[in-house]
Amino acid sequence: MMACLPLDSRIVVTGLGQLSASGSDIGEMLEQFRRAESPLAPMNGFELPSGKPGYVGNVTGWRAPQSFTRSQMRNLDRGTQLGYVAACQALAQAGLVEGLRPAGVRIGITVGISGASQYQNFFFSASTGELPRNRRFATWLLRVEPQFQASWIAKQCRLHGPQLTYPAASLGSALALAGAAALLQDGKADAMLVGGAEIHTLANALGMDSLGVTAEGRCNPFGDTEAGGMSFGEGAAYVVVETLASALDRKAEVLAELVSFGFSADAYSDVGNDPSGAGMLRAMRTAFSTCDVEADEI
Repeated sequence: MMACLPLDSRIVVTGLGQLSASGSDIGEMLEQFRRAESPLAPMNGFELPSGKPGYVGNVTGWRAPQSFTRSQMRNLDRGTQLGYVAACQALAQAGLVEGLRPAGVRIGITVGISGASQYQNFFFSASTGELPRNRRFATWLLRVEPQFQASWIAKQCRLHGPQLTYPAASLGSALALAGAAALLQDGKADAMLVGGAEIHTLANALGMDSLGVTAEGRCNPFGDTEAGGMSFGEGAAYVVVETLASALDRKAEVLAELVSFGFSADAYSDVGNDPSGAGMLRAMRTAFSTCDVEADEI
């Protein structure tokens, strides 16, 4: 069925960008994967209430001052800094940076967030117990608006297409990708920048530890299961998606194709999945129902 879809309905990936503990771009990340070395390290200077070491993945091979002006550094949270660099990488690979993109091309942005940025750079007066009433705090309030990352990247990269933010915890960027695909298929944009970026905050570390989901050691998705939980970190990842018709017209390199997607709400708990797995099964069945791929082909 997918092969019969018109070119302006098929969605392809033409740009990739990332910053993480595994590297400062896609190439460094792939090299780290091939070495099969864990980039996770114990948290420094803080002990979790559970007594676990709290292994985290921090971006170490990149320095913000090299990418931003002093004024921008004062006004940008670290999550947005990471996101902007990854977004620029993706746009560059896709050949859609300002000045090189075709005239009239409509590029939008969709971003997924969980809310970690709201805890960063929070200025609070311990002596008075009151929030400071000054310009610095006003800047903090601006940064924690859900749409701040999408809005700032769109402004810097001159993206005048649709702009949406999906605050949905771990699912945010997946929703952003599906939302971008829908906008492209509806003809509301020619290309979309999609992704997200977040930091690992002390508040997040405490919250995850209180829920009992922090791994004892370095979590490894392809290793043994003795870690027994999750390891957290900071990072950013962005992709450029567009219709196959647009990619072929621009002679852009097609890196992958987004064939289908599906969503389902567990309606079960604020913090946990339905242990029966019924929600995940519904989502997968929805994805299979709109493409010609069978389960045994995955």
